[in-house]
Amino acid sequence: MSAASSSLATGRRSLGDPGARYPLWPPLTAGCPATSTPAMAYPVEVDYAYDDVPSTVTSDGTGNLKTTVTAASDGYWRWNFAGTSTTPAVVAAGDFVDVL
Repeated sequence: MSAASSSLATGRRSLGDPGARYPLWPPLTAGCPATSTPAMAYPVEVDYAYDDVPSTVTSDGTGNLKTTVTAASDGYWRWNFAGTSTTPAVVAAGDFVDVL
C-alpha cells in the first residue's frame, strides 16, 4: 500500500495496442494518439507495478483485504482496484494517517 504522494502507477497503455505506452503526464483526453482513428478513439488505461505490492497483502473468504505497513508521512491511504474484464473497479474510502 502506498501513500497518496507515491503510487504504483507506472504509466499508461493503449487498449488498442498494449505496446503503445505513455507517461502518466500529460493527460490524454482524446484517446491513444497512436492507435485512435476519427471513427474510434481507443482509450488508455493506467499500468501498475504489480510486483511492488507488498507480499503481506492477504484477503479473507469474502474478499476483504488486509495488510500492515509503516507510514512515512501524513496522508490518506486507501485501496484502489483498477478492475478487470470480469470485475469492476473499486476505490475504498480513504483513511487519514497522522504520523507523529
